[in-house]
Amino acid sequence: MRTKASQEEFLQQFESIIKGVQDSLLKQEITMKKKQAEVAEKESDYTLVIEDQRKYFKLVKDFQEECNRNEALAQKVESLK
Repeated sequence: MRTKASQEEFLQQFESIIKGVQDSLLKQEITMKKKQAEVAEKESDYTLVIEDQRKYFKLVKDFQEECNRNEALAQKVESLK
C-alpha cells in the first residue's frame, strides 16, 4: 500500500471482487424470478385442481340425491302395484 502501483493493484482486485459479487447477485435474482414464476404457475394449477375437486364433490352429492329420489319413487311405484 506504500506505492502507487500497489494501491492501484489493490483497487483493481477490489473492483474485481465487487464485479464478481454483482454478477452473482444478478444470477441469483434471475434464478429467484424464475422460481417465483414457477410458484405462481403451480398456485394457478392448484387452484384449478381445487375447483375441479369442488365440482366433482358437488356432482357426487347431486347424483346421490337423485339416486335417493329414484329409490323413493321406485318404492312408491312398488306400493301402488
